[in-house]
Amino acid sequence: MPDTTDIDQILEGEEEVFSGSGFSYDPGNRRDPFKSLLVAADRPEFRGPRPGGVPGLLIDQIDLTGIFRTSRGFTAQVVASNQKKSYLLKEGDQLYDGDVVSINRNEIVFKQIVQDPTALKPFREVVKSLNPS
Repeated sequence: MPDTTDIDQILEGEEEVFSGSGFSYDPGNRRDPFKSLLVAADRPEFRGPRPGGVPGLLIDQIDLTGIFRTSRGFTAQVVASNQKKSYLLKEGDQLYDGDVVSINRNEIVFKQIVQDPTALKPFREVVKSLNPS
């Protein structure tokens, strides 16, 4: 009887590949090559309907109107241009498309989620100043 252990090992390896358990892809910091580049980058894909208040604000639709120093640090006053309402933001607040990274006496820094498959990072830093130059 011939030795079939080599053939059995090859067949087991092929079964692993076909079942998907023998391979994993780690993109690292690169873009996913399996995502289409033809998807419109100007059409963001957000997480469902926007909630009310601060969690429903889009970073591009707010204007900085004031910054106040409190006992807990700085607080920023922003106006939502599409709602004509004023909101107070502090560091760590979550917005619909990002969050507040830091606030100092002249500016507020946001970390905005980017839905662009060609971008190297899935976020960008947005700075809004009290005195834009």
